[in-house]
Amino acid sequence: AYMIKNPPRSLVISIFMIGAFAVGMTEYVVTGLLTQFANDLNVQVSTTGLLLSVYALSVAFFGPIIRLLTLKFPPKLLLIMLISIFIISNIVAATAPNFEVLLLSRLLSASMHAPFFGVMMSLAMAISPPHKKTGAVALVNGGLVIAVMLGVPFGSYVGAVLDWRVVFWIIVFLGIINLLGLILV
Repeated sequence: AYMIKNPPRSLVISIFMIGAFAVGMTEYVVTGLLTQFANDLNVQVSTTGLLLSVYALSVAFFGPIIRLLTLKFPPKLLLIMLISIFIISNIVAATAPNFEVLLLSRLLSASMHAPFFGVMMSLAMAISPPHKKTGAVALVNGGLVIAVMLGVPFGSYVGAVLDWRVVFWIIVFLGIINLLGLILV
């Protein structure tokens, strides 16, 4: 009922960039928060490195499996489902009572990473004329680049000044913006 009919390509690409930014920030921001996790959750800083390893292993292991299991899903529905998993996993991270729950949230978040990027890239190409296909992929990936360049340092700063949980709430907010955008277009 509230969908935008025939949305401009630039709007769709922008929504994809927001999603790429949010997922990229979630992936990398933990590198600047390891000390805060260790102090707050009573674990060694070296143990908090598992938050990175588990994420990477989950992307590599679950990404292809989830994509194979969802090949028949309509792309829009699949993106909505995947960003919903992302939102839930980051709510779990923001409210994690202990390190194990935070680790589980990372596993859950990473499981949606590869299929989410894959579907966004294929849709960005599908809605673009031939001479703009590679540019569309570059723009969507631009969200990830901006996350690494600006989102991660910003998240590290917020985590140091306020609290690491606030960073995950910011990521939840970005995920909700992306979800609404995906629903509307």
